[in-house]
Amino acid sequence: MNTCSAIRTRFVGPTNYRPARIIASDDGSLGDTRKVTVSYDHALNGDENHKAAAQAFMDKHIVVAHCRAVVEGMGYSFGGEIFWTWTFENSVDAQEEN
Repeated sequence: MNTCSAIRTRFVGPTNYRPARIIASDDGSLGDTRKVTVSYDHALNGDENHKAAAQAFMDKHIVVAHCRAVVEGMGYSFGGEIFWTWTFENSVDAQEEN
């Protein structure tokens, strides 16, 4: 099952007080805008950092019984923002019940 919504990620550069980071958020269509901030991991490349932030958002905010939301597709937008779609896969717990 694919989604009809997207998660937006954007890079935020370091400041004197905070390290570089990626912010993942939705459009707020289900109420208040939800977001997750993930520190930039220099062991990963830019796309991998954005994908990791999008997955962290999914793990925190997209909860469906016996399924896990998994980042699937990536598309670019203006201003360096990246939009992600996701799909659901059965979790290990659901597979063990069958």
